[in-house]
Amino acid sequence: MSKKFNYTKNKALFLLLPVLIIIAGIVMFFVHGGFNFDVEFMGGTRMQIKIDGKDFANSDVESTVEEATGLDAVVQSGSAGDIVIIKLPSTNDTTKDEENKMTAFSALQEKYDLKEEALMSAESADPSFGKEVQGKAVSFTLLAILAILIYIIFRFDLKSGLMAIFALVINVLVMASVYTITNIAINTTFIAAMLTVVGYSINNTIVIFDRIRENKKLRKRDESIDDMTNRSIAETMG
Repeated sequence: MSKKFNYTKNKALFLLLPVLIIIAGIVMFFVHGGFNFDVEFMGGTRMQIKIDGKDFANSDVESTVEEATGLDAVVQSGSAGDIVIIKLPSTNDTTKDEENKMTAFSALQEKYDLKEEALMSAESADPSFGKEVQGKAVSFTLLAILAILIYIIFRFDLKSGLMAIFALVINVLVMASVYTITNIAINTTFIAAMLTVVGYSINNTIVIFDRIRENKKLRKRDESIDDMTNRSIAETMG
């Protein structure tokens, strides 16, 4: 059945879904005011607290923390309905950041009658470290894309290399868009996932390019380029 499908004729159809996701991601990027960077990238304190058996709203938790610390807090729902993730900006003073963390937790303890074990985790990062991580993440991603382009040019040709990078950029943008749409926090795990997507995407592209190159040498005179390409893609599906 896959051999009868015209991949080249329906390429616009295949491109429609990722384009729609990217457009939605761009819209949500401005709605959310940018990416939701975790403390690893922005610096500050990240707390995960379990408010077990209590009725609460994220807005109430946020106002409680802000009144206690005087800082603009960001509160999100955790993996379970009774867990909240609280992010506080850095004051560039380690001691002060530690005090703010304890002040915020004490205020929530008093409001929701929490025990000490309700504080599931708390981590802090310096803003300068966060900027360093951001810079390295972007640099390594761009370096990986450049290395891939050079490899494809040597293995195939410049045109194939540019098309491979074009497909790669679409895959990366789709993943970034999913993060902006869902407003998931971006941390070092995101960078690892992004590089994994880059690796698998280019591997798939090379497999298809190799099959097209092999079939091009054996192509019959009455077989068009489109038919040969469709046959090559279908053969890789198995």
